This record gives sequence, C-alpha cells and structure tokens, in this order.
Amino acid sequence: MRWRAVGGLLGAAVLAAAVLVLREQVPPPAYSAAPEPPITAELVDRPGLPAFEPMRTPRWRQFTPPRRALDGVVGVQYLLHTRTDRDSVEFIVQRRDTGEQAPAYSVPQDEAPWSGVLHRGLLLVSHGYPEVRLVVLDPAAQQPSPIRELTPPPGYSFSPHLVELGDEVLMPGRQQDPARSCVLAVQPQSGAARPVWCAPQGRSPGWLYAGVDQVVWPEFTNPPTVCPHWFRLRAGGEVEQLVGHPALCGAREVTDFGGWQVTLRSEHTGARPQITATDGSRRLVLGTAAGFVACGRHVYWSAAAHGAGEDTLYRWRPGTEHREVVHRSSRLVLTAPRCSEGVLSVGEMAGSGPRMVELRALNRP
Repeated sequence: MRWRAVGGLLGAAVLAAAVLVLREQVPPPAYSAAPEPPITAELVDRPGLPAFEPMRTPRWRQFTPPRRALDGVVGVQYLLHTRTDRDSVEFIVQRRDTGEQAPAYSVPQDEAPWSGVLHRGLLLVSHGYPEVRLVVLDPAAQQPSPIRELTPPPGYSFSPHLVELGDEVLMPGRQQDPARSCVLAVQPQSGAARPVWCAPQGRSPGWLYAGVDQVVWPEFTNPPTVCPHWFRLRAGGEVEQLVGHPALCGAREVTDFGGWQVTLRSEHTGARPQITATDGSRRLVLGTAAGFVACGRHVYWSAAAHGAGEDTLYRWRPGTEHREVVHRSSRLVLTAPRCSEGVLSVGEMAGSGPRMVELRALNRP
C-alpha cells in the first residue's frame, strides 16, 4: 500500500505538509545554562515532519462516556471519568468489557485540587490541600467506600498529583524537617510509602511527566531560573539527572524514548510550542502542540491549545523522519491524548460545550 501524504492546515484546503528536519554536524555540547543559538532552516508551510496515513489502520475501540462527563481515560480493565456539579466532583469507573458502571466516588468541591489514576485494577484518588487524602477504591465493590487510605512516610506529607510507574504511584510531597520539596512513591496494594528524591533547600520539583517506563520532573530554583535541572526515575531504578542536549534549557516537558530525547519547547510563542526530538546527532521538529504523551512504541499529540484543539491526532516512532495521522474527527475537537496502563486514549468533545461524546482507545499504541 502506498503511503499517502496528508499534511495540511485544518479547517482549510489540504496543503502540502511541512518539513523541518535539522541535522547537526557535530555532537551537541554538554548541558549549559547559556542561551541556545538561533535555529536556521527552511520552513515549508507549517513546522512539523511530513505526515502520512499509516500502512495499517489503527484498531480503535470506541466507548460512550457517562452523561455530562468532562474527561476520560481508558485502562486495561476499566475506564475512568470525572464530572462536576456545583457542589462536588465525581470519579466514575466503568468496566471495559460490559460498560457496567461502579458506584461513583464523590469529593466536595471545596476539597480541590483532586487527582485520580487507574492502577492494576484499583482506583486511587487524592483530594484536599494542604491536608491531602489519598484513598484506594476497588471498582468491583458495590459501595463507593475506600478499601484503604494511604499515608505518607513519617515526617512527610502528600501533594495532590498522581502518576503511575511500574507497581508504584508517584506524587509530589514535602519533608517537614528540614523543610524540602520531594517526590514520594506509594504501593497501592501494600500501602507502603517512601521518599524517592528531595530537592535541596530553596529548590522544588515541577510537574511529574510520565513516560513509557519512566517519570521525569524539573527542579526549579526560587525564584525560577531559565534552565531547570531535569531528573528521571525509571521503574525499578534509581533517580538520575538528565544531562544532554541544550534543548533541556527552556523545555516545558521532557521524556527519553527509544534512544531519543523528546522535549516540548516554546520556540516561537507560548501559544504555539513545538515538540522536538534529538538522538545527539539529529534534531527533528515533530509538530506543534500543547503537550505530548509517550505510549507504547510512539509519541502521540494533537494540535491542542489548552487541552482541546484541532481535529487530528498524530504519532511519531523514534528513528523515523515522518509522522502518522492516526485519527481525524470531522465534526468534533480532540482532547490531548493520555496513556494509562499502556493504553492510549483520546476523547472527542462537543464543540458547543465542555462535554465528552466519545472516548477512543488503542490497546497496542
């Protein structure tokens, strides 16, 4: 089957896809706080690799979300949705095979911020601040009551944000004495909790970014500097500092994937950040998006600004010099793609309001 170029400006006539492939003649210098030199390259149409239809059509699984659901994510056994009203937010779990809905777990609105994640047949929910509760629920149970409440290690406290990694779930936290910002890990099955990394005093971690087999986070100074340090924890490994391409300076999101370092950078304006990838000798501009997710064998992104945007979902496989169009929606906008338990999901939102009308999933992304 021939590959078919698709590129184009969405909402207009189909145009030729843009190409921006940069090749450096020498290995990049060591990590430095110095500003990155300006990039010179031919720009055709819009930034991004050539786009093609995949040779094999992805086998999407489609789900109908509960009424008034605002977002959703698909895992191996369950789907997780949230919806809000004036007084509360509900975490709603459905079985993938039957669509059966478990009793919703409700959190009062005044206990924001909240976060929920599916993890090996369980639902973890954190809510409240500065006193953060972390509860574990069994979606197969007939009552929306936690089966256990997890506690931080002695002398530490949780902060609300959950990211899965192997048999653990990571979240930010605080050490009381000395006062330091940390990253903590909990095992939902056993309830064990441990600190995995703490920043020096006067520094703090940023958002936790999940990869295929790793979680990455920046370390900021107070006040923030231009170039944070970036750290990585692989499943079953030790925390290590990322050292490499100058693209780390000013990056908003980072993951190491298939021998490539993929970053999200505001090359032009904050409203149109670019996804770039480097293997040390080559540098590719993958496309423009508000964020990306590494899932399975690919990096996925939609041309989303603030979480929902244009109607095309792209992916890139490390080592290739093209991107693939894996889904188009002619009448709805797409949410930013998410990866849970190795399953990729993307929602389709009604253009008339913040309401999800369909949730799609790829089991082998």
